[in-house]
Amino acid sequence: MDKAHGKFLQEAAELMDDLEKAVLRLEQAPQDKEQVEEVFRVMHTFKGTAKMFGYDHVGEFTHHLESVFDDIRHNKQALSDEILTIALRSVDHIRGLIRQRDHVPAAHAEMLAQIKRLTVSNNTPEEAPVAPTAEVGKLYLIHFAPHVDFMRDGSNPLYLLDDLAGLGEIHLRTYTDKLPDGVLNLDETYLYWDILVYTTRDVAGIRSEFMFVEDQCELRINEASDRNLLDEASFRELLFQYTERLSCELIQVYVEKDAVKTAGAVREQRPAHQRHDSYQTIKVTYDKIDKLMNIVSELVTTQARLTLFTGSVRNQELEEITENVEKLVRQLRDEAFSISLLPISHLSVRFERLVRDTSRALSKQIRFETIGGDTELDKKIIENLADPMLHILRNSMDHGIELPEVRERKGKDPVGTIRLKAYYAGTNVILEVQDDGAGIDKQRVWQKALQLGLAHATDRLSDHEIYDFIFHPGFSTARQITDVSGRGVGMDVVKRAIVNLRGEIEIESVPDRGTTIRLKLPLSLSIIDGLLVDIAKAKYIIPLTTIDKCYAVDRDAVCPDMNDLIVLDGEQVPYVDLRTIFRCQGEKPEHVNLIVAKQDERKVAFAVDRILDEYQAVIKPLGKIYKDQDFASGATILGNGAVALVLDTNRLMEL
Repeated sequence: MDKAHGKFLQEAAELMDDLEKAVLRLEQAPQDKEQVEEVFRVMHTFKGTAKMFGYDHVGEFTHHLESVFDDIRHNKQALSDEILTIALRSVDHIRGLIRQRDHVPAAHAEMLAQIKRLTVSNNTPEEAPVAPTAEVGKLYLIHFAPHVDFMRDGSNPLYLLDDLAGLGEIHLRTYTDKLPDGVLNLDETYLYWDILVYTTRDVAGIRSEFMFVEDQCELRINEASDRNLLDEASFRELLFQYTERLSCELIQVYVEKDAVKTAGAVREQRPAHQRHDSYQTIKVTYDKIDKLMNIVSELVTTQARLTLFTGSVRNQELEEITENVEKLVRQLRDEAFSISLLPISHLSVRFERLVRDTSRALSKQIRFETIGGDTELDKKIIENLADPMLHILRNSMDHGIELPEVRERKGKDPVGTIRLKAYYAGTNVILEVQDDGAGIDKQRVWQKALQLGLAHATDRLSDHEIYDFIFHPGFSTARQITDVSGRGVGMDVVKRAIVNLRGEIEIESVPDRGTTIRLKLPLSLSIIDGLLVDIAKAKYIIPLTTIDKCYAVDRDAVCPDMNDLIVLDGEQVPYVDLRTIFRCQGEKPEHVNLIVAKQDERKVAFAVDRILDEYQAVIKPLGKIYKDQDFASGATILGNGAVALVLDTNRLMEL
């Protein structure tokens, strides 16, 4: 039961995200009846599931909230801003109720009273009842065949049948031909059903009843008739006499012909049953994915050890096997990576809710848009990206977007726009937060930098370098401190978080046109392809994604001088002698290698003693002692057990 309860908590979290997203979409299109139905369906599904797992107070609360939207569905009341606000607050409240199963907070009674006040049915006087609007339903034929292991995670088909009975009038046909001849296993499911339901729900509404178990059963829902045949005695008699599987053809023939002749006629017309393949997706917990990634990481390290051993043995057959293993490990690594990726839209609901609530607190009108929401990133990056993105969005709303009256005076749309744009760039993902606000006052940033001693009046800096001052701790150009921002403790946290993710951040801004904050992030944090290099007999890894070209030069070409420049392919490139940076002893080899790393349009050449090989590195954190160092993003274990640091070329270029 603990496993089933854990599954409920996971599904409940997903349903609350779906509900929050549906309410926000409904706010943007309040006349969309389908969106009202979507909100109602999610609430109805969650209510039944919560009660099934003993969350009765959660089920009762959701029931009253569901009643409000049921009134809206039946045109008993209009959708209002108050209803939408309370619905979003209720989502937060339900999340709290689930987290504290045995504790009902004091605010629960107040929230419940607010929702009951909004329900028309609760406020209609008994002496003047409102006559229900007659709705025309349809007859549906449902084939429901649970898989044999359906009940092993706590699911029960009888609960689903009971929920279907609550949708309208129902008729069941139970099939027992899968029962084994021997002993029955009480954990296995052998029965399956054909179900006739007359209801006002549509196909999507019926399917929502199976939301938790659709991947654990064979399910088909077909419209059978526009009228309620279950009310007709001749049809009920036909169902009683008919001994084969129910089908839409049977019902269609009944409608078109005399019911007495139906049974014989249908046997010839009914097509053979074809199994419907419903295995399109499966749900896996994050813990299992993390374990898989750890195993793949260890496999990559072991494969590196095998390659090293093969090189020392020099056996042709073993070399062929090792090469094949390396190819398979690489394929497995790439597939495991693809499983661990999550779309950016995973965070967009949280951001959309933040923009809605914060814009109201600031008395501003702001719309939030997402472009490229299906762009995927490593789950660990997504998790660590949430807080920096919240800081950026708050700054865009507080400092960027103007008040409606100010925007109108400038000839702008009074409703400001914040756009989250995501796209791939090679092996990186670019995230851009764009706003169409006032932009950044470059002169004020410069004056503040001079005031704090971060720059000198004689300095000649580019716009990019001036905007970088914003990421300095304690830096703020806000004229007053608000609840949202202004204390200068936000953007430095953002910069630190992005750097820890091996990413980059930059700002572009045009006065009265808006600001774009651009994040460049790696696809994954776990494993990288790199070059294994040697510097004074110590091994280092340089990520391949940052490397432009490699050169072999004489050691005399790399010597300390005033400019530290070298000409490569007719272009002057600044270089860094890593021996000097790491204070290595001993004499340089006769020939050294220059590895040219590229960051945006900047190039820097790093001098190393030797390039040993291309290497798949499983990155491990360095720990608390080395968290403040400026040149390595992690470490990896080589095939011989030695440790090699993974160099962060972006940080070295900044230094």
